[in-house]
Amino acid sequence: MKSSEIMVHVLHFSVNQIRGALLLDDSMYLVRMAALDLVSVDTPGVAGTLNLHGFRIPVYSLHKFFGFPDRSPQLTDSLIIAKTGPYKIALWVDQTYVLTDEMMVTDPGVTGEDAVPGMTILPDGVVFIHDLPVFLDAWKTNDQQKIGMVLKELSFREENHRDHIQSQDEICSLEKTRRVLSERAAELAKPEGTPSETTSLEVLSFKLVYRDYAVEMRFVREVVLTREITPVPGTPLHIIGVCPVRGEIIPLVDLRVLLSIPEKGLTDLNQVIVLTDGAITFGILADQITGMTVIPVDEISHSNSQIPLGQPDFILGVDTEERMVINAAAIMADPTMVVDQSGESENLACIQHMG
Repeated sequence: MKSSEIMVHVLHFSVNQIRGALLLDDSMYLVRMAALDLVSVDTPGVAGTLNLHGFRIPVYSLHKFFGFPDRSPQLTDSLIIAKTGPYKIALWVDQTYVLTDEMMVTDPGVTGEDAVPGMTILPDGVVFIHDLPVFLDAWKTNDQQKIGMVLKELSFREENHRDHIQSQDEICSLEKTRRVLSERAAELAKPEGTPSETTSLEVLSFKLVYRDYAVEMRFVREVVLTREITPVPGTPLHIIGVCPVRGEIIPLVDLRVLLSIPEKGLTDLNQVIVLTDGAITFGILADQITGMTVIPVDEISHSNSQIPLGQPDFILGVDTEERMVINAAAIMADPTMVVDQSGESENLACIQHMG
């Protein structure tokens, strides 16, 4: 590795046809787009504010930052809740890719080759925001024109943006969009820990043993590629070992064992969905992440012949798309998930301590 190169963990996103990446340390978590309060805001690039659990935070539109025309929020848009120093903000993007990975980049601090302060265009065309506070300040200080000129070199056409909006308008009526965005905003405004009365679940969909599953996004911290798995003696059968994730050692759960899923040949199991409720953190293995979506609660069947006989309480039900919805809250509440307490799990506790 050259001295001017560093390994970073990033979260990928897109704005129109532009692919972007943000340092994972800057991104706290993701939420689906919600209705914004369009109050008078003097800060350039701010599209409105959002009540996040009782605290009002600014929402920056990366459409504006990247030189695209303003548009109305769509149900498929995402908000990246990020931090700039002690403050929280939200970044409005078209799509986020929950998969996070390690990326080798030239250290901007060494080379000084930023396209604009805090932002670098990587050789593959990815817009890498490596210093979010500096990038936001650069835009505030009238570097908008420079940013627009830099991004024009990527040769993305505005027509694609208009086609995208038309296709989304065909899918969702304006009235439905406003209603759903308002419902999401009301949920986000509730104090943290308040029981949800929502009529739909925002989920991450994934494939495991050739069928579709889903887990609620509120429990998903991130998704990473499988690192080396270290077996730990004395743990339950569904705990297949531990894995390092950004300096933290977490246990890995094999849903095939936990849910008594019949074996159907070899699969990849090359991705780890990291789940947490703030107290318990573990990863579940998946073959492929297929995206984020919203499932109406009344479309989830709790009595379905496809639900495995083993540990049925760990399954919320099956939706109309034949996705099996995992009950992450019930899994986290299970005593066997706490594998670092004492007794036979002392080995794991020792590994976690050393990590």
